[in-house]
Order: sequence, then structure tokens, then C-alpha cells
Amino acid sequence: TAGRPPFVATDIQTLYKRVMSGYYPKVPSVYSEDLTEVISSLLRLDPKDRPSASQLLENPTVLRNY
Repeated sequence: TAGRPPFVATDIQTLYKRVMSGYYPKVPSVYSEDLTEVISSLLRLDPKDRPSASQLLENPTVLRNY
């Protein structure tokens, strides 16, 4: 759900499993597909696959809304 952390759980073990599996709730459909893609890129499991701050600031979706 929007406005909440992507990973929530009632205990640390469940939280760990969710983070490590990349499980997070779907971004609500009121948000654009472009924003959903940006969020997805930021939550990729492998840090090497995530955009850097510079890359994020060059992203067309971010530029349009910055």
C-alpha cells in the first residue's frame, strides 16, 4: 500500500524472508506504470541491479516529476 514501507511483518524472521525473497505488495493502480517501474527498480534483490542515485535522477519519470 502506498505510504508504507515495502516490507512489513510481525516478526524479524518473516521480515527477513520477505526482504530476501523480494516480496512486497503491488503498487496501487492509481499510480502510473512508469512510477511502478521506478519503484520496482529500486526494490530489486541484487544491489548491482538497482539504479544509482545519479541514474535515478536521470530517469525520465523522475525528471518529469522532479
